[in-house]
Amino acid sequence: MEAAFTGPAFWKPFIRDAHAAEIPRLQSWLEGAGRVVEEQFYRRGLRSLRSADMPLSTSPMDGLIAPIRDTVRARRYGLKNRKRTNRLLLLMQLHANRQDDERAYANSIRGWLEANQGRPAVLRRAVTDRDSKPSLR
Repeated sequence: MEAAFTGPAFWKPFIRDAHAAEIPRLQSWLEGAGRVVEEQFYRRGLRSLRSADMPLSTSPMDGLIAPIRDTVRARRYGLKNRKRTNRLLLLMQLHANRQDDERAYANSIRGWLEANQGRPAVLRRAVTDRDSKPSLR
């Protein structure tokens, strides 16, 4: 079984033997996840033709995605305003890429407000969704 995940040459015999065993849970898994594995083999191509630096897993992304997932998870039922949620995700993306600088952001806001006599250019609730959906507040 361990060799089955190394490539299509080992995967096909595994599939044949797994179906012959007639184990319902295994057959159910093969219908879902098994298709994903087959698609991955197809996309990757043969090992001999694949560049050495081609990633075969998304696990290196987990370290970047986990903080975003953890932050959003607690708020997932309150994120009803698409525009505000997208802005929140953009800020989280800046943080994940280590490009968030609170001082630069505050200076930018302060400079803009000073240039506009301390007044925002848009009304307070300008960032709303269509159809009068509730906001994040």
